[in-house]
Amino acid sequence: MAYGDFKLIEIIDYFGLVIHEASGLFASVKEQECSYLLYTILKENLDLAVN
Repeated sequence: MAYGDFKLIEIIDYFGLVIHEASGLFASVKEQECSYLLYTILKENLDLAVN
């Protein structure tokens, strides 16, 4: 089966998973500037990741 054919709810049911969602998980982490390399990689690949 292709990756795109999977639905999250089907995987949860099949494997008996429990999803724990946490709000503010990284709220206490200070914001950091990213490196130029990371910025460039993200800028070049963002469209691919979003699609």
